[in-house]
Amino acid sequence: DTDLALSHSLGRTLGELTRQRHFRLLQLGRLGLTEVEQLIAGMSGFIPVPGLMEAVYARTEGNPLFMTEVVRWLVQQEAFNPKKGSDSTSRDFPIPAGIHAIIRARLDHLSGSCHQILITASVVGREFELALLEQLIDSMSRDRLLEALEEALVIRVIEELPNPGLYQFTHILVRDTLLGELSRARQALLHGRIGQALEGLYGQDV
Repeated sequence: DTDLALSHSLGRTLGELTRQRHFRLLQLGRLGLTEVEQLIAGMSGFIPVPGLMEAVYARTEGNPLFMTEVVRWLVQQEAFNPKKGSDSTSRDFPIPAGIHAIIRARLDHLSGSCHQILITASVVGREFELALLEQLIDSMSRDRLLEALEEALVIRVIEELPNPGLYQFTHILVRDTLLGELSRARQALLHGRIGQALEGLYGQDV
């Protein structure tokens, strides 16, 4: 229920279907821990150890699509088999390339300028604010910056938070995918600029 933009053709189809007498809409939200355990057990044949199950949940945030891809990959690694896997609670297992490909396909709908803004925002963190982006991207007016962010809002790769001017990536894996497009040297350079911008915005309160 978080991945469909209202302008998507499927959204229009759903609008037409609601006029049908027997139409029923089932919204698929994020899974809870109990459902995650059931999914893992059903796909692997093993009851997952709590540490690994919670690590999977933390990395995917219960997103059913991401969850399925991660669990499928871990099943291939026999991570859930108590005789061959590990009971490590580490959250450092790699995210399957298929998930990054899915996210990149969504990002391909964005303009080049919007994409670059989001890459900069990804270095800031999961959450970022408009005022900070204005300092980092001074070649773009506030109106143009807002237009670019609204473009990302439409396809729901970011969302607005209650405080005006504050945004966050809808999923940490969206942020990680964008961040992965930058070299470490480029990330370090941007971190330096972000630090200077924060000092300029907040002074002694940074």
